[in-house]
Amino acid sequence: MLNDRNVMEERLRSEGVAFTEDGRVRLDAHRWRPQEELGARDS
Repeated sequence: MLNDRNVMEERLRSEGVAFTEDGRVRLDAHRWRPQEELGARDS
């Protein structure tokens, strides 16, 4: 196994997942906000 963490991070980044400077996923950037999404559809 060649540093599985780096491989997973590279894959996530290629999918558009944002990371903090210390290598953690920015969950706030990817949280589903149904009110915003559904409200945008109703407009």
